[in-house]
Order: sequence, then structure tokens, then C-alpha cells
Amino acid sequence: MIGESMEGYTPGELTSIDLLEGRYARIEALSVEKHAEDLLVVYGPDTPQEMWTYLFQEPVADMEELVSLLNQMLARKDRFYYAIIDKATGKALGTFSLMRIGQ
Repeated sequence: MIGESMEGYTPGELTSIDLLEGRYARIEALSVEKHAEDLLVVYGPDTPQEMWTYLFQEPVADMEELVSLLNQMLARKDRFYYAIIDKATGKALGTFSLMRIGQ
């Protein structure tokens, strides 16, 4: 245990962030329907192999495999997944997740 015990403490509810607007990019909750087409370019078979060196995932072969991967990601209840959107083009440039929230 780190620090003193806090009697009566109960964790709050986890929040859900659907959209964050920045100057050059927008962060949106990941959606298969909305983002898969753009993300196939980012995570598809034509991406440079060096992009995958430190990741547990390999490039996807096609849209069917990408949709399956995105659905697996979104089925996880211990993470929040987001798409990074270029405001100039409106295209999804990648994804990220927030993990271990509330731990």
C-alpha cells in the first residue's frame, strides 16, 4: 500500500469523453463505422513494417480484418479508445487508448 488509508473512500464513476477539440486535431471516441475507411490506410498492408516494431499487432490484410480488430478493441471495457482526426482533412490518422483509469 502506498500512503495512508482513506476511510470511507469510494471511487467515482468513470467518465466518457466523446470529443476533444484542438487547434490542429480532434480526438473522437473510436467508431468502426466512422473511422475504419481512413484507418485502413494507417493500419493496412501498405504501411511500413518499421511502424510495427514495438507493437503487439501486425498490419491488417484488408477491411474485414480491420473491422474485426476495431470491434475487439471496442469490446474491451477496461480501456477507452479514440481516433485522432486531422482537422484540415477530416481524416483519421491513428488511434490511441487510455488504460487503467481509476486504478
